[in-house]
Amino acid sequence: MSEHSIYIEDFGHARVYLRSMFRMGTITQASQKDLERALVILAHAQDRNESEKHETESFRATVTQLLQVRVSEKLSHRASLLRRAAMAVSRGSVLVAAVALVLSVVWHRAAVSAVPAQSSQMPALRSPSP
Repeated sequence: MSEHSIYIEDFGHARVYLRSMFRMGTITQASQKDLERALVILAHAQDRNESEKHETESFRATVTQLLQVRVSEKLSHRASLLRRAAMAVSRGSVLVAAVALVLSVVWHRAAVSAVPAQSSQMPALRSPSP
């Protein structure tokens, strides 16, 4: 948890703390866990008048957007790690294929040079014996 984590022991106090986070602008730096807690606080909000209702809706929209950003960042980071792993596997397979090609050429040349040279003349055809 961050230094200024939101605790959900008392929704009234947590709501006051959440309001101060919005006023100071620190809500934009909240962790994913703190944003999830903020949504729980806002879900349990008991608005006493129209202005609190409007504030709650505004806070919910902002927290939801910030939470979507945190999730997108996390997914982007994971996708980047997977991309790097896929590139490493791809490079490894190209290397293995190149080594296999070189070995097959060397093996073929060794096999061809091991066969005794044959005459380039065609053998004479003989007539079949009766």
